[in-house]
Amino acid sequence: MFSVVLAISVLLLLAVAADLVARRQPAAVRHTIWSCAVLGCLAFPGLRWMTPLRGAAPRAAPTIIAAVAPARISTARISVGRERSVTASAVAGWLWVVGSLISAAILGADIARLRRLIRGARALPLRLPVRVRASAHAAGPFLAGFFDPVLVVPGDFESWPRQRRRAVLMHEFAHFRKGDALMLFASRALIVAYWFHPLCWLAVRRLRTESERACDDAALRMGCKPSSYAEHLVSVARTFNPQPAIPMAAMSQLESRVKSILDPSAKRFPARRSHWAATVCLTLCAAIPLATLTSGQQPPAGNADISGIVTDPSGARVLNATVIASNSSVGNREVATTDAVGAFAFHSIPAGRYMLEVRVAGFDIYQQNNVNVKAGTPAVVNPKLSVGGLTEKISVVAEGTPQPRLQSSGPPVSVRVGGNVQAAKLVRQVRPAYPQDLQAQGIEGTVLADAVISKDGDPISLVVRNTSVNREFADAALDAIRQWHYSSTLLNGQPVEVMTTVTIEFKLKQ
Repeated sequence: MFSVVLAISVLLLLAVAADLVARRQPAAVRHTIWSCAVLGCLAFPGLRWMTPLRGAAPRAAPTIIAAVAPARISTARISVGRERSVTASAVAGWLWVVGSLISAAILGADIARLRRLIRGARALPLRLPVRVRASAHAAGPFLAGFFDPVLVVPGDFESWPRQRRRAVLMHEFAHFRKGDALMLFASRALIVAYWFHPLCWLAVRRLRTESERACDDAALRMGCKPSSYAEHLVSVARTFNPQPAIPMAAMSQLESRVKSILDPSAKRFPARRSHWAATVCLTLCAAIPLATLTSGQQPPAGNADISGIVTDPSGARVLNATVIASNSSVGNREVATTDAVGAFAFHSIPAGRYMLEVRVAGFDIYQQNNVNVKAGTPAVVNPKLSVGGLTEKISVVAEGTPQPRLQSSGPPVSVRVGGNVQAAKLVRQVRPAYPQDLQAQGIEGTVLADAVISKDGDPISLVVRNTSVNREFADAALDAIRQWHYSSTLLNGQPVEVMTTVTIEFKLKQ
């Protein structure tokens, strides 16, 4: 979705640049630029689908993983491509759809209203290639419909001065010859598809403006006097501006159009076939590379494999570990369990970039991002786990009245124990003493300290994490922790060092 929006943004910015370059050219040339830009944006999804680089990658060949002993791999596919978790892209997609449906409903209501107006209008006996109908509900002349265009004029059209009627008919006939009714419908379809995009609204506005100016130039080429034509344009200008129709005079464009009509140096020749051919070629030259690039951003096609062996810090294999492979671009989430030799494997999963996660009780969660899995090339990842740390928290309470202040303390870190890890236990704890001078002053505090539990169970390498705590509290806490003793943490029966976090709160009670 994002790649399509980015591509049409680039296409419309190129149209803006071309419009600035052609600002001294006739309005018909600028109308050609914006017509091709609008049609290119509408055709872009089709070009993107047809681009040759969108072909699927070859299917991955089956792979065989050799192990020391027969392996039983338990692999479960969880909702491939159909995760129910709400993501930002999913919300944006639904907003896009809802907005497009509302825009389509508005367009349908406008078309239905115009159809009712046309059916209620009376036909005028004018010999023109386009049908002409008069309606008392039409405040100004406009052209509607692209399969069978109809020129609708106000009910008193026949009483208008002859020169004004002639100017109106020449202007609207120019719309008919250029096929502007179809282009207007295409511009409204662009708004329905990309209602949220400001450049699309700009493109539609510029297309309508240059379309009207090109028809003004056509009427002047047919013999209308500029001053008289400008006077007629002002006379028929109304606030009535039906979006699915082409009005001759819209108040929002009137001033600039009158200036252009009265400008003697303005170029007024029509857009030639060479102009159309050059603009179409330039549009394709911009759209096709954009379609190719955005197609390359799609998730890689084909299936692939991931395999590996999970080990602990001593190099021993870890059994019954849960291995999760997540691919956010495709939306799949795969789960496997290590077998009797610590091996895991994912077979025939969509290619792409995965995040690998390993969870075992007693160990820290292992994560590895950007595991690039390509079709036909099995990926091998061998996670090495770390032993999980410990936490301790005690409160030292003494008599006294605490000073009123905000209190904050860090949450204790939870430890999951299991598997091949035998966690350390605190077998001797000396409680810190509340500093007497701070107790007398009513001062409270919390000490957060990190320590390493040695293989012998003694706390070493003590460090106070929060530097803002009173130094007396920190000294009292460290003096007590140094006298603590733990049972050794065993990894596969061997003692290892582990980290611990200690939280000591010094509190007063009345």
